[in-house]
Amino acid sequence: MKKYTDIYLLRHSKPDVPELTFYGQSDVDVTENEFHKTVSRTKEKMDTSQVETVISSPLKRCSSLARAIWTNHKDIITDKRVMELDFGDWELKHLNDIEPEKMEAWTNDFLNARVHGGESHLDLYNRVCNFWEELIKRPDNNMVVVTHGGVIRSLLSRVLQMPLKKGYSLKVHYSELILVRYFGNEQYEVEFLTAPEWGPEPYSLQTRKTQN
Repeated sequence: MKKYTDIYLLRHSKPDVPELTFYGQSDVDVTENEFHKTVSRTKEKMDTSQVETVISSPLKRCSSLARAIWTNHKDIITDKRVMELDFGDWELKHLNDIEPEKMEAWTNDFLNARVHGGESHLDLYNRVCNFWEELIKRPDNNMVVVTHGGVIRSLLSRVLQMPLKKGYSLKVHYSELILVRYFGNEQYEVEFLTAPEWGPEPYSLQTRKTQN
């Protein structure tokens, strides 16, 4: 009997928007070529037939990917808690169209600042942690979450017990596949399964519960 739970985190493929665009919770498409590459590479890197639970952001760049990979899965769950950060009034605006003083104020208080009508990174982290606490209580042995870069960084900050600001130093590429193996009692092993061809070899990070 397995004594751990495998939870795969899969980021969507490259969105079809101009570079440096704030697209957050906007329901944008992805580039077709990269989408098909992501489907193929994910199937190469993991045994998709063994996944019991598939959870996806409701945004189509994630939900379409989940349906394309797990074509025979009976019930793909969508959960708004694993949507990307809501950029409010900045949604679909280019970086160069943001007033410099507003951008400076936002970057100076990166974790707490909210764009009007949107979320802070701390808001994102809190809803993602709420999702995670429920997820690890499920009885399933193999699960996948198809989601976004900000969500994955928040989850890894939680799992690796690192400050959230440090978590945003982690590079999470489009189409990245990450395995989080949960042994219970806050014991995890994290493995990056799809490092880019031009990057380093896949590596593992481990964390064990800190005794205070």
